[in-house]
Amino acid sequence: MTNELLRKEPTIAHYDDIPVLNDRINVSWDKLSRVLEPVRMPTMPQEGGALSDKEMALVLAGDRIAENVSAQMDDILSMAINNSYHRLRADLTNQLRAAVKEAVHEEIEKIVQSDKRSTLS
Repeated sequence: MTNELLRKEPTIAHYDDIPVLNDRINVSWDKLSRVLEPVRMPTMPQEGGALSDKEMALVLAGDRIAENVSAQMDDILSMAINNSYHRLRADLTNQLRAAVKEAVHEEIEKIVQSDKRSTLS
């Protein structure tokens, strides 16, 4: 298969001044989770004490925000996976077509060469 038929991916040169994974701080998730403090939302009180209206509004708002963010992340992931699937399928289809076309051309060339040899004999 010829290289012209393969899809060319963009590359990032070292002088492009674009941050890449190598430019990031190397910290493990375990270490990061020990350093970060979890955000504590007001929760329903255990036995007895009731939440004020403001605290209850914050709890409900936090739940709505979490639902909204989760739904948006799900949509983004679905679109990204769908786009990746279609790109991969198109790339594979193009490469397979090119391989089949090249194989057919090679076989036709062999038949033509064989026919020329038998005609000359």
